[in-house]
Amino acid sequence: MSYSEDIVELIEKQLLSFESLPTFQLVTHIPNLEFWMLEVSYSFSVLNGYQERFDNMVHRASQEAIRYPHETTARESHEHKYNSLKPAITTERANGMRKRLAAKTKTLLNRLLRESLISIEMSDELLRIATEVPRPNPVDRP
Repeated sequence: MSYSEDIVELIEKQLLSFESLPTFQLVTHIPNLEFWMLEVSYSFSVLNGYQERFDNMVHRASQEAIRYPHETTARESHEHKYNSLKPAITTERANGMRKRLAAKTKTLLNRLLRESLISIEMSDELLRIATEVPRPNPVDRP
């Protein structure tokens, strides 16, 4: 599993654990909801930036091969078979992960609303925090 998958799975599990708590325990987690929504947002940004990070890695690897062709040749004739780089997460998989994470986030917020543990305004603000994904900083290519 890749880091991107690991971080999303971890946050999904945490949201699910909140969802399954009895009300008297769930209420104790309300002060930390903003933190968890920021973690959801971070998870979205990790997923959204994956392809760009992968493309940068492939680009830099190809630049290194051009710059140091003798090392590339040595690497290809090494005892290990050289395979081209492939993304760990397909676009379809990333989209599925985004949908699951969004659904778990909304399910938790809906439960909190249904049980009157948070106001509609607080729910809207928490959802805004969770879905306001910061754009990753582009990496300058040499």
